[in-house]
This record gives sequence, C-alpha cells and structure tokens, in this order.
Amino acid sequence: MVKIIIAMSILCVLALAVIEPISTAEEIPVQVDEPQTYPTTTDEQVAMLTKRMNDLEVRRARDLEELELKRARDVNELTRQVQELSKLHDNDMHEAKKLKQEVKELRMIYVKEINILTKHIKELESRYEKTEQIDVLLNAKIPHSLDNKTMPHDANMISQGSQVQKTMSKKHAVSTKSRSSSPKPSTRATGIHFGHLNTRVTLDEDIVAFHAILNKEISNPSTNHVVIYDHLILNSGGVHYSTNTGVFTCPQTGIYVFSWTVFVRNHQYIYTDLVRNNGVIGSGLATDDHDNYTTGSATAATHLEVGDEVWVRVSGHEDGSDLLPNLTMFTGFRLR
Repeated sequence: MVKIIIAMSILCVLALAVIEPISTAEEIPVQVDEPQTYPTTTDEQVAMLTKRMNDLEVRRARDLEELELKRARDVNELTRQVQELSKLHDNDMHEAKKLKQEVKELRMIYVKEINILTKHIKELESRYEKTEQIDVLLNAKIPHSLDNKTMPHDANMISQGSQVQKTMSKKHAVSTKSRSSSPKPSTRATGIHFGHLNTRVTLDEDIVAFHAILNKEISNPSTNHVVIYDHLILNSGGVHYSTNTGVFTCPQTGIYVFSWTVFVRNHQYIYTDLVRNNGVIGSGLATDDHDNYTTGSATAATHLEVGDEVWVRVSGHEDGSDLLPNLTMFTGFRLR
C-alpha cells in the first residue's frame, strides 16, 4: 500500500513538473540558501501537493484577472473608437443635410429668377405690342386730310419766331377784317365729324400716353396763357394729364414725344411754346393769309424725370386771334 502511495506521489510530481512550464505567471522563487528537501511521509507529500495546487490556483486566478483587465481595456478602447466614429457619422449626416438644404434653396432661387425673367420678357413683349396699338390709335385720331403747317424745331426756333411775329404783326396791322366779321368754324366747313371723340380710351396702366382736344374756344388769349385741352380722349398709365390745369405730370423717367396742334381762323396767327418746368423745349406757329381756316402743328422729344411737368402755352399772337376747338389737340407718350 505504501508503495502505491509513493508511486502516485511521484506521478503527481511529474505531472506538476510538466504543467508548470505552460503557465504564463511568474514562477515562485526558489530559496537557494535552503537545501532542497523531499517529503518522506505520505502526509508531507499530500501537504506538498496541496500547496502546489493552491499555488497553481492563485496563479490561474491572477492570470484570469489580468486577462479580464486587458479585455476590459480593449473593450473600452473599442467602445471609444465606435463612439468617435458614430459622432463623425452624425456630423457628416448633419453637413450632408445642410448641403442638401442649400442646394434646394439655390434651386428655388434659380427657378424664381427664371420665372421673373420670363415674366419681364412677356411684359416687354406685351408693352411692345400695345405701343404699336397706341401708334395706330394716335394715327387714327389725327386727321390727315388737313394741310397742317408745321414749323422746324431747332435751336433757333424762338429767335426765328420773334422775327416772324414782328413781320406778321406789320402785315396784319392793315387788315380790315375784324374778329366779329370772321365766320365761326364748323365741322361742316372742315368736313370732319367729331362725334366719335366722345369715347374715352383706357389702355394698359404700364403704357404712358395721352391725347386731348380743345372742346371750347379760347378767345384772344394773353401771352403765357396755358392752353387747357379740356376734352380727354386717351389717358393711359394713370391720370397724368389734367384737364383742369392743362399740365402733364411725368409718372416714369424716360424719353417722351409730344405733339400739339393749334386751329385758328383765316388771317390770324398764334405762336405757342411747349414748356417743361418753365423752360421752353419747342415752339409752333399757326397762321394763314387766305380765306380758309388753318392749323399749325409741332412735335418735340425730351427726356423727363418723375414729377416733371409739361404744358402748351401761348407765346404771342395777333390781337383778336382765337384758339378754335376740335382741331386744337395735344398728344404725348413715353417712347422708352
């Protein structure tokens, strides 16, 4: 029996000798100064084996603890990296969403600008068409069968007008016909019917144009008398020509064209000026030496700012001359 126990002890010792090199823990330092002793009794051998097993358990527990600590550190590091990647992903998603919103806004702005440009193009085309309609309308309103006598509008118009006025004054001073003996004008005498002029025409508010006629005779007007064309035929783009004052007020900056006509009896003459803010920009003369009534027309173009005022006034005439109705007209429109 003792032999069997001794044999088992030797096998255990050999087994421990084989297991110890495999362990990753530190080996127990051997006491060099103490002599190596081997157990001789069974109890000593059992105690030694128990001690060895306890030592192995301690080493295994320590190794497991170190492994757990290392695993925990690795898990923490991986968790930190995952959190950083998640944060970067969230930032990228936020930036992508922001860029997508900016692209959407830019697309909306682009579409809005395209719509605005398309609308402006259509408005310009519409204005162009309506301008042509106004030209046709104005041409239809002005009689072409009359022998209108227009004066040139150059820089010397006013000085030339003064000389002609003096000549005409001398010539008509010896005239034996007075205003009382002159026949009154009639639509039958001119062959023109004015009933259709009673209709007021209103066009697009964006197109500035007006056309007015004198409905009542102005007898022997004074110098600088404002000619009030009191019957409005066309006033487009808002009420900018006043039939109370005879003044046109500019609503939009641009180039404007004005045309006016004066209708007088035979053997009479009247000078007129086109005035812009108290400054003369054109002049006209209506005169005739024959036994027929006559008209004098003039046209002028000028640049106007918003609020500028334009009107026609009498600058001189033979004593007793009158402004006759119906064919005394004032027209103006914005060219561009």
